[in-house]
Amino acid sequence: MSEHKKTITAISWCPHNPDMFASASADSLVIIWNVTDHKVVAKLDNTKGISDVEVCLICFHPQVSEILDVE
Repeated sequence: MSEHKKTITAISWCPHNPDMFASASADSLVIIWNVTDHKVVAKLDNTKGISDVEVCLICFHPQVSEILDVE
């Protein structure tokens, strides 16, 4: 989890792929990880045009694998 610069605030495992999970932190980043490959799949920066936004909830959609809810 060295990609995050601040405290991790949320984690969600992907119900469609057991090798993937997403993490969010106080640095306003959401990162999607592949645990098998030990790699970052994607980084979503929640700060575009918004200051001091902290993600406190992330959740993969239970039926559609391409949707991740970030709040």
